[in-house]
Amino acid sequence: MQFSKLNKKRILFILLVVSMMVFATQPFAASAQTFAGASSQNGGAAFANAQAVGGIASTTAASIGNASAFGLAFTPVSSAGAAVATNGPAAAYAQGFSMPGFSQSNVWVATLPGGSATGAAFGNP
Repeated sequence: MQFSKLNKKRILFILLVVSMMVFATQPFAASAQTFAGASSQNGGAAFANAQAVGGIASTTAASIGNASAFGLAFTPVSSAGAAVATNGPAAAYAQGFSMPGFSQSNVWVATLPGGSATGAAFGNP
């Protein structure tokens, strides 16, 4: 099969465009890691959640009474974490969220006399 000069130029142009597209695209590693843990004693309650979907990382941790909880989520482009601990009559909630170009973290704590609560959260794009 013989190609004319015009067909050869078209094929060369198409191969050039395809090769440029292949080299221009950045490979995206699709790996995600999540960790969550909760512990309670003497009537306390705890909750932890960690999610990683695509480039989005989200974590939540909450505890009431004698309890603690944490959550960590990592993607190739973002990470988030949340941790709380309470003792006695107290409650705590922490949330971390991150995606490329945006991150947010929130912590809420409340105690009654004789209780203690602490919390931390982060989001890192």
